[in-house]
Amino acid sequence: MSAHPSNADTAAIARRNRKQFWMLVAVFFGPMFVAMALYFGTDIRPTDQTNHGVLNVPAQPLPDTVALQTPAGETLDRSAFEDHWTLVQVLPEVCDADCEQGLYLSRQLWLSLDRRRVRVQRYALIDGTAAAALAEEAARVDPNLEVLSPGPDDTLLDFFDARPANAMEVYLVDPIGNWVMTYPPGWEPAGMLKDMKKLLKISRIG
Repeated sequence: MSAHPSNADTAAIARRNRKQFWMLVAVFFGPMFVAMALYFGTDIRPTDQTNHGVLNVPAQPLPDTVALQTPAGETLDRSAFEDHWTLVQVLPEVCDADCEQGLYLSRQLWLSLDRRRVRVQRYALIDGTAAAALAEEAARVDPNLEVLSPGPDDTLLDFFDARPANAMEVYLVDPIGNWVMTYPPGWEPAGMLKDMKKLLKISRIG
């Protein structure tokens, strides 16, 4: 005849099982919760940062009054920045040699991301009178680039403090609509590529 466990034994087994369960939860989900808390809830950052751009601490949410126009006349709101990492370049009305160089470098950067580039989109903001011609050219040589114009009520240029326009300056927006980093004129493609690869590797959003 087999002995049945006592109530004390049953309680001890239950406590041990609960302890093992919470240990597994801590091992598998603890790092994610810590990372989310640091990213969204605090200003804590490692002291030995290796990013090559200028990090916004804290990240700055895009304004609600985003009203960008496509050359076809469609209006895009703030949601156009969601679900992807977005590289934004503000262009002068006449895209000169420096402007073309800035677009070329961001295109090469995007191509260098290889399979991860599906998570990244590129916006070029330019005055409406020049947008149509640039969009036609981009469709031919740079189809990943979406050319947009600020609408009359759009506040994005003021938000980025992007006047005067400089295509060699790049603004990085995360997939939940936060401006997280700026690459001033003179940024190095290799450094920016390292930053992007690191972000895309550790990020589970976008």
